[in-house]
Amino acid sequence: MARLYRLAFEKAERGAIYHAVDEEGVSMKSIAEALGRGLKVPVISIRPEEVEAHFGWLARFAAHDMPASSALTQQKLNWKPTGPSLIADLDGMDYTQA
Repeated sequence: MARLYRLAFEKAERGAIYHAVDEEGVSMKSIAEALGRGLKVPVISIRPEEVEAHFGWLARFAAHDMPASSALTQQKLNWKPTGPSLIADLDGMDYTQA
């Protein structure tokens, strides 16, 4: 990740947006399930009309499909993501530390 930040700083085009993601299409459900496993809490589905009451200000982010791709980042900065996938990384975290 540090290499990507360095490349973005050195080669950035004015107004460019770079995405430091590896895989595409990871659903919010998959992320929530991974966090639930790590925290040992149940994960439930809620109806769209319940999102704001449940998440508060975070609802505007939790309810949207926000796909990201690093294809242009990889092309423009000659960068390749390394490391575990998002879900593998979440599954490998130590959730017992504060």
